[in-house]
Amino acid sequence: MKKIFNYFKWELLILHRNQLLTISIVVTLLYIGIFKILEGLPHLEKVLVLLIFNDPALIGFFFVGVTILFEKSGNILSAIQVSPLKLWEYFAAKISALSLIAILCSLGMALAAHGWDFNYVLFISGVGLTSLLFILSGLIIVVWSTSFNQFLMKAMGVLIGLSLPFLGYFGVLHTNLFYFLPTQGSIILLDAAFQKQIGPEVIYGVGILLVYNVLLFFFALKTFKKHLNF
Repeated sequence: MKKIFNYFKWELLILHRNQLLTISIVVTLLYIGIFKILEGLPHLEKVLVLLIFNDPALIGFFFVGVTILFEKSGNILSAIQVSPLKLWEYFAAKISALSLIAILCSLGMALAAHGWDFNYVLFISGVGLTSLLFILSGLIIVVWSTSFNQFLMKAMGVLIGLSLPFLGYFGVLHTNLFYFLPTQGSIILLDAAFQKQIGPEVIYGVGILLVYNVLLFFFALKTFKKHLNF
């Protein structure tokens, strides 16, 4: 645990040096501003769910890409490979740091836009599991990327695909196929948090996100070991 905590602090330092902590705060304030501009429009809670979903998605995907590419270019990753730090400990520290930022930023958005009246357990579960989903996806994608632009193109394609359930959420397209995507679970958890309604769909939401995250975690481990010689 001490090794994980030490690298957790190092991860926060990397995020700070790359101005990513500042960027996350600015983006959060931007989303709050958008919400304030739209205040009074119908179905505003659905817009809030979309904006909050975007926050852990962007932090998970793009921040993990930036930090690992930074570690590659600075030969930090090579040093980590020969250190006593195990690969799963490296993942745990990186996931913890990025998830913490995503949860805090999303909480700030929710409190500013909605007040204190929502289910915190469902909200943190939704944001945390969604953040983990995108962090793990980013870990896999960045292995096959040599530059941030290359990573960005691949990540955007995955982000668009995982955002498809919002077509159903906003009534544009109704299909049960969206229930095969983990982000359908994200929408259900975040929406239930604001509606403060716990039903069978919440169990599905937690379940599908957990299943995908476990699969992605082991696939990310395998990918790093195979292509980066961890």
